[in-house]
Amino acid sequence: MGDETAMWIDISKSLHEGMEVFPGDSAFQYLKELDMDKGSAVNTGTIKMNTHTGTHLDAPYHYDKYGRKINELDINEVCGKAEVFDLTGADAVTEDSIRDKNPVQTEIILFRLKDKGTSFSTYPPFTAEAVKMLADSGVRVIGVDTPSVDPASSEDLPAHRMCRTENMLILEGLNLENIKEGTYELAAMPLNLFEADGSPVRAALRRWR
Repeated sequence: MGDETAMWIDISKSLHEGMEVFPGDSAFQYLKELDMDKGSAVNTGTIKMNTHTGTHLDAPYHYDKYGRKINELDINEVCGKAEVFDLTGADAVTEDSIRDKNPVQTEIILFRLKDKGTSFSTYPPFTAEAVKMLADSGVRVIGVDTPSVDPASSEDLPAHRMCRTENMLILEGLNLENIKEGTYELAAMPLNLFEADGSPVRAALRRWR
């Protein structure tokens, strides 16, 4: 085995039937079209899912009808040097909760927020003021291990809208359970989905060297 610090760590969620999805979203489905057990020469399948299922990237078009769509994003925006902040136990991500993390060293910040009480209806959201503080510090991508940066019941989406104002991208549904605070290299490329509002990503980290 080579240098373990150079190994990629998968921080994306498994996509499978029965997985939890955002309230109101379609359930994930994988349906076999051709099946070798039934005499076919190969196995093939069809996937049915919401574009915001599991680990995914929001395109600005998701919350702004004039925003960029997934195929219009530069994949380099979600790849590169990233910091992981551990704020597990926080009720919300506020200016006060991130103030001692400043000054940030990267344009990509991933937030570990989940604890045993976290669910799709109960998780710590971001305040618009916290997003603005991050933007003012040079952050261009926010990543979270929760379903959203806004409360599930929110209709005005203040954190999303502040990200739009500040031209920031949002990665949601990361798996940061075994990731410690520190500096990493992130790769989180979306699919090249034409005119789409979001896309699943296979996100991975490795220690920055």
